[in-house]
Amino acid sequence: MTSRKKKTIETPTGMKITELGRTLNEPEKALHAIGQCEVDPSTEILQHLRRQQEALRESESCLRAVLTASQDAIVIADNEGVCVETNPAAERITGISEDLLVGRRLSEFIEPGGECERVWCNFKQEGCYQGEFAIARPDGARLLVEIYAVANIRPGRHLAVLRDITKRRRAEELQMAAQRILEQQVSDRTTELGGVVNELRSEIQRREEAELQLQQTNQILRMLSECNEAIVRIDDEPKLMREVCEIAIRVGGYRMAWVGMREDNREKTVRPVAWAGHEEGFLKTAAITWADDDRGKGPTGTAIRTGTIQFGRDFQTDPNLAPLRDEALQRGFRSSIALPLKQGGQVFGSLTIYTAGTLAFTDSQLRALSDLADDLAYGLVALRTRQALRESRDRLRALAGELTLAEQRERQRLAQILHDHIQQLLVGAKFRLHALRVGNETAENQIKEIGELINECIQSTRTLTAELSPPVLHVGGFSESLEWLADWMEDKHGLKVDLELQGRRWSSPS
Repeated sequence: MTSRKKKTIETPTGMKITELGRTLNEPEKALHAIGQCEVDPSTEILQHLRRQQEALRESESCLRAVLTASQDAIVIADNEGVCVETNPAAERITGISEDLLVGRRLSEFIEPGGECERVWCNFKQEGCYQGEFAIARPDGARLLVEIYAVANIRPGRHLAVLRDITKRRRAEELQMAAQRILEQQVSDRTTELGGVVNELRSEIQRREEAELQLQQTNQILRMLSECNEAIVRIDDEPKLMREVCEIAIRVGGYRMAWVGMREDNREKTVRPVAWAGHEEGFLKTAAITWADDDRGKGPTGTAIRTGTIQFGRDFQTDPNLAPLRDEALQRGFRSSIALPLKQGGQVFGSLTIYTAGTLAFTDSQLRALSDLADDLAYGLVALRTRQALRESRDRLRALAGELTLAEQRERQRLAQILHDHIQQLLVGAKFRLHALRVGNETAENQIKEIGELINECIQSTRTLTAELSPPVLHVGGFSESLEWLADWMEDKHGLKVDLELQGRRWSSPS
């Protein structure tokens, strides 16, 4: 019995096809073998042969069913690439009927033909091939197929399996296009989000800067409020200036603050009168002036000289601050602001503030600091004015007291003249008049009238003497003097006066 050769082909779908290669017809070989046997054929051998033949038919039937049911085109070609056998799927894919497809070269419906010839030659040498080609159908359609080929499945026979991947490739292309669009959208969105993130960061930075400026503004406003309260509360000029400097350190958070007064001397010096913070001998060493020289070109001297707010931006780099640089940096001063103190347009001093960082004031902060300097100047001017008023009032009181004493002395002098001189002369004239004796009745009447006039003059001088210098002021106390004054007011003007002296009530007699 001749042995059969088995060869297994794995299709793209994963199905394995076993081909039985035969050199002779199996029943013929079996009969030939029986004829060569020296013994007679037996029933067992015939049954064995029938079983083998049935198995062969069953195998061929299965193979044919697989070829018919396969969705992939299966083509068997010869060495020249001519189709010798196909399955129904080949007609569906190529658009050519099976009877017209057999006998045609593969290169006739696979594009490009020249490339197909080269691939076919390499395929026969290498024994297998996997790739993609385009198929031009007679109806004008163009399909993309994936080819799996195995050479020499039988002598001079080659197997090619073609799978239509047009829809899959289209879907892949659409997916790739969608992916590219998505990637582009993601890229655009990422760029857009990056811009948004940058804008948000910038906005956050602006808000942080605005919050910092707002905090600084609130500090300056609190400092302004407390300084105004101190201006109203404190009635002493040196104490007020010290309090304002301490508020600038405690509330404003500055490094140092000081008040300097303009001196109109030959050197044009600035005299420190109050300070707070890390002064540590800085003002004595600085020797600041308001002259147009090295010591006067800083913020304080310039503010006093020009009457405008001045900044010392950075002690490390500002050339105008070079004379004070080393001393300032040792005490932690980085920048400064000088606020002129004015009275009626004339600058009489400066409030200078030093900070540990570089200055960057907003307009509202500068207005608040300018208001602070104006309020301090107003407070100092008001204190000086009140002090001048107090001194004037004291001088006026002293003058009034001296005037009252002078008036009292003059009253006493006039009262004494009236009492000791004029009244005595009038009394003497009255006595001399009564001593006259004349026999004429008319003369007697005239003498009597003259006596009455003299009596009236004496009474008037006595009243005037009592009004100018009441005797009770010299012999009595304060309560007796008030009682006398109450009686005099009633006698003179008809006014009834009630007095209550040390719990004792007194009424003028009715």
